[in-house]
Amino acid sequence: MLQDRTIELTSSIELLASISELEHNVCEEIRKQRTCERFEARCPVTVRPGNSRDRSQLAVEAVSGDVSASGCLLLSASPLTVGDVYWLTFDKSVLPIDSLFARCVRCRLLNEEAFEAGLRFFTHVTLLDSSDDDGLLD
Repeated sequence: MLQDRTIELTSSIELLASISELEHNVCEEIRKQRTCERFEARCPVTVRPGNSRDRSQLAVEAVSGDVSASGCLLLSASPLTVGDVYWLTFDKSVLPIDSLFARCVRCRLLNEEAFEAGLRFFTHVTLLDSSDDDGLLD
């Protein structure tokens, strides 16, 4: 009987922790957690599964909404799975970032044909703009 109560209490605590975590997924909380400045950048991005065995599977074509040294916002016609790791390939003629791994940290439906996904890079990137004298992306 005591063991059942302990399991029930543990489950309740885990449920409360999950609810608390979800409360922090609102726009204001996400902005507070950002550590790098974000830059608007419209760039075609090819999204593939992160593990090499599945990388030959059908890719998702997306467009970046913004990019920072630690992540990016992607718009696509297909949803990305939160928690999954992806291999991102940016169009280098638009945004000179090498292909890299990123974890999907959030995804939401914008309308019937569009999804917005937030991805966090595994390694920080340097954002350069060859047309800018100081080299920083505007």
